[in-house]
Amino acid sequence: MARSTDNICGRRQTSVCRTRIFQFAALSTTKTGRSEMAQRALLSEAWWQQATTIPDDERAIAKHYTMDRPDLDLIMRQNKASNRLGLACVLATLRCLGRPLADGEILPLGVLRFLARQIGVDHREIERYFERPRTRREHLVLLFDRLKMRPYPRTRSSRL
Repeated sequence: MARSTDNICGRRQTSVCRTRIFQFAALSTTKTGRSEMAQRALLSEAWWQQATTIPDDERAIAKHYTMDRPDLDLIMRQNKASNRLGLACVLATLRCLGRPLADGEILPLGVLRFLARQIGVDHREIERYFERPRTRREHLVLLFDRLKMRPYPRTRSSRL
């Protein structure tokens, strides 16, 4: 932790912590005496890129997208092959990226084929999954309940 004094206003002190992963700055007082939150980047651009990019090499795909027995049991309860593959894709993005599969979003071909092989369906079935948007919403409700997740309400973000 380093303390530095602003060159423009000698009275303002800011506590700054910098590591490879995050940077933050404490509240600082401006010339008018008001406290303002300093601009900050909690996570570096490189970290965000790594955390939100879907891997494309086989080793990383296997590491992040291998389904375990309870996942496969849940997926195999779906009647249609397209629903099985769609549920697997939604579950995979929730686990790996921390966000649900967007409406109409199709995973890269390598990931799609890897998931399809695990559940024994053709990877082209994903096109039929998006024919009925309600199915994806039902799958999200099912997975949010199973993983004990809930969406972040917009009312809470307005309080921040």
